[in-house]
Amino acid sequence: MLVVVVQGSPPGTVPVRCALCHDALGQLPPPCPGCRTLVHPDCRAGGPCPTLGCAHGRAARRVVVEPWEPSPCRRWTRAVPALLAAAGLSGLCLVVVVINVAMGTSHVTCVERERSYFRALHDAADLFRVDRGRYPEHMDELRGYLREWPPTDSWANPYVLQPHERGVAFVSPGLDDALGTDDDIHCRDLLGCSR
Repeated sequence: MLVVVVQGSPPGTVPVRCALCHDALGQLPPPCPGCRTLVHPDCRAGGPCPTLGCAHGRAARRVVVEPWEPSPCRRWTRAVPALLAAAGLSGLCLVVVVINVAMGTSHVTCVERERSYFRALHDAADLFRVDRGRYPEHMDELRGYLREWPPTDSWANPYVLQPHERGVAFVSPGLDDALGTDDDIHCRDLLGCSR
């Protein structure tokens, strides 16, 4: 059922408007036979119905559907997760390499570091002898003679002082943190000293 309100309608009602120009329709024109849309006769001017999808008064068109191709933005939506995954894996590999380089230093580097530490320990023991007239008998006696206390080796193990008849010797427990094993590092092996 079609309810039409014309100009001069009671207050509170909305007048019927033209679907094309939106002006009020004074006298009702004939509706479109296809969709029942009301349009001024001047607005229609013999043309087709202005309602989208209404084919009344128009010749049927042939619609050609082309195959869908993603837009460039759509292509990126697939590429971005792959790029993020690749960046994440690269970052993870970099972290693993850095940790291996920092934590798993080569044996040659550790030996060179131990050699320099042994030199510092022997220098401290020599200064102690000059000051006190004898070599130290315990590591604690070298406390004021070294920059870092307690002195530790490349594996964060404390050095061991071994007094003997000609002076002192220092030993690093090595990687396994146990004295008397094959990986112990003796100052006489690195410095060739016999003090």
